Amino acid sequence: MRQHRQALRDATSQMSPPVRLLALNWSTDDVPPATLHRICGDRIVHRGKNHQTLQADADKTHEDVIWKFIQTTESLSESEVDACVDMDVTEDLEQALDRAIKGCVDVLGVPNPSREKVVEAMDALKGYAVSPKEKESRPVKSRSPRYFALLPEVDLKEVIGARLELAQDVSETTSAFWKNLTDKTGVQRRPHVTIVHQNSLPDESELWGRCSRLDGLSTPPLFKMILGTVLLDRRIMAVTVEELELDGSSTDLGNEVQEFVEKLPCHVKRRLHITVGTRDSKVVPVEAKILVENWRAGKAGGDVQTIPLNGVTVYGRLKGLMG
Repeated sequence: MRQHRQALRDATSQMSPPVRLLALNWSTDDVPPATLHRICGDRIVHRGKNHQTLQADADKTHEDVIWKFIQTTESLSESEVDACVDMDVTEDLEQALDRAIKGCVDVLGVPNPSREKVVEAMDALKGYAVSPKEKESRPVKSRSPRYFALLPEVDLKEVIGARLELAQDVSETTSAFWKNLTDKTGVQRRPHVTIVHQNSLPDESELWGRCSRLDGLSTPPLFKMILGTVLLDRRIMAVTVEELELDGSSTDLGNEVQEFVEKLPCHVKRRLHITVGTRDSKVVPVEAKILVENWRAGKAGGDVQTIPLNGVTVYGRLKGLMG
């Protein structure tokens, strides 16, 4: 956050000799939130208890912490630091270290360290361990999710905006609705595809249980889905999910994972969608589900606009979410 960076600037402003601030900046502006959440969550699980406070637990409270960081982070501006090395959150540890070394060497004008020194530093890094006292986990309060959903790793503003910009078949009504979304009410930054909601219990208890077990895996499976058609009326915009299957990298996680899509009820598959945005705060997101169901049943009204996305492929995990 900016206040933290300003505090660092203030703390070093009177030092002699003068201090310059060099930032290693993991910019996340161009990374879909779901992608960032998956990467960071996997890394926390991988390191286990080797952190003073942020540790993975069975209730996945660490994932709530990640979401909070994603939602409150404030982008770095040039005026806040004296020099900056742009990092890439998708790179692994070795790649990140190489990028940081190159950036520091270029900025500071110091000799490039030998490969032996880099390997030595990497070994020391991998051998780091917090003390037993620091490893003590804080008790956390378990919370039940309100719904289970897939989190597609997609920038809706980019995908839909590119389609509308290039298309010749977009009506003035659609263009005006999209402009209102992008300028005022906002396009959904954390898109999700609801599989089952607690309001559907007890009728969909079996599906709820299967979702809960998949979400409980230390590394949940990755799903592949096809975004089909953008639908909108005068109140809400949604994108249909036409196909859903297990990604090839997640085929060795057991029978229940393999059968999850096969056992997904037809009425659930017909309602799969992403809510893109609403006309204003008075429109409830559940209207998108009704819009999609009516459209699939051939009952959509004459004011419903449709824009095919021509098969955009996205990936995402199943998560239990609170809101």
